Amino acid sequence: MRVAILLRQVPHRRRRMPEEVAFFVAKNVRSNVRELEGALRKILAYSRFN
Repeated sequence: MRVAILLRQVPHRRRRMPEEVAFFVAKNVRSNVRELEGALRKILAYSRFN
């Protein structure tokens, strides 16, 4: 379920993310959906700057 949430949010931000990254984030962020989306935002921002 967490992976589906992440993969659904990525195209809205006009970015791409490998499924392996989505699985890693979903496995390590276990608290709630807000934390999951916050982690996604951080990852996408970091990838944009580097």
